[in-house]
Amino acid sequence: MRSFAKSLVLTTALLSPALFATAVVTTPSPAFSQAVPAPQDVEIEGEIEAFETVNGVNRMKIMGVWVNLKSSTLITSISGDISPTDLMDPKPIPGFRKGPGFIGGTGIVTGTSVAGPPDAAGNPTGIVTADTIFADTAENVLLGTVRKNINNAKDRWFDIEGSKVILLPSSETANSYPAYPKPNGVYENGSTIHPLYDSRYKGSPIMNAYGFRIKPVSILPGTLVAAEGHYGWVNNQKVFLAFTIEADAGELVNFTTPAVSIQRAQCRQRNANSIDLEVRGSIHNPSAINGAAGTVNIFKPALNGVARAEYGVATAIADVETFGVYDYDARITTTLGCPPKVRAQYTVNGQTVAAPLTDVEIRID
Repeated sequence: MRSFAKSLVLTTALLSPALFATAVVTTPSPAFSQAVPAPQDVEIEGEIEAFETVNGVNRMKIMGVWVNLKSSTLITSISGDISPTDLMDPKPIPGFRKGPGFIGGTGIVTGTSVAGPPDAAGNPTGIVTADTIFADTAENVLLGTVRKNINNAKDRWFDIEGSKVILLPSSETANSYPAYPKPNGVYENGSTIHPLYDSRYKGSPIMNAYGFRIKPVSILPGTLVAAEGHYGWVNNQKVFLAFTIEADAGELVNFTTPAVSIQRAQCRQRNANSIDLEVRGSIHNPSAINGAAGTVNIFKPALNGVARAEYGVATAIADVETFGVYDYDARITTTLGCPPKVRAQYTVNGQTVAAPLTDVEIRID
């Protein structure tokens, strides 16, 4: 959970170790009073228990707390932005045996709490409204070495330290890794859509440590990998269903083309006129031998009617082989606040390439 300097601190005298796994955090009032307090900041991380719609208002119950959604509530999953309909959809998520949908999974809510008048029994009431919601099934991580990696008609098996792993498909038409059999263009469920595809919980291509796509079959046994996902069920067999896998080594999908990646983008709004922006990533120059060097331009593309903003240039430092790394970190004067997304641009050998549009993790002091 994020650290809040102004958060209410609960000591070990009040909470058992088991209760530290989940928490409800609110900002305390300066003093206790019978007067109705001002809205308070709220953060809740815990089990998603239920969804409902009351008088046109969508609500989510998380760890015993009913939370109202508003039209501007930003809702995300590991797939990115999702809609309230997606969040509340009871359709089973592949491999997740709790449910329906996200129920039984983990949610993170940030928002505000507004006190209401006492109920008929004199008990205090209030309404929690979400500014942001993140929904997940389970936060499982697998870090270790590859024991087996085979993907052919006779054997399909990707093994990390003894755990069978399947990388989920990234779209309706994409396959998983290892690939699911698709004779005559149809999967075993009789559909052209992969049986493990779900837009709320989809996979992404396998990357190397520099953030560039690699060929899954090129990952050799003994390679160190990190996978994130959930340990679920497929055809009555326990399988680690990964939405992301990063490997220390592997053959690039597009080796001959220069590339730039963004591996982390974080912004902190210091005040109404300034932000601290940090963007980290890597470059690939196919002509390099002992590491790639160069400059990377960081910018916010024109979005939603807001003009493009140039932030600055980072120097990439040569690392190994064809790769280099950069770290852009600067305080920027702007009244527009933190950008929701950024891009990075790299020019080498007469070619200009750009990283995909990347979400920015925004923090506010």
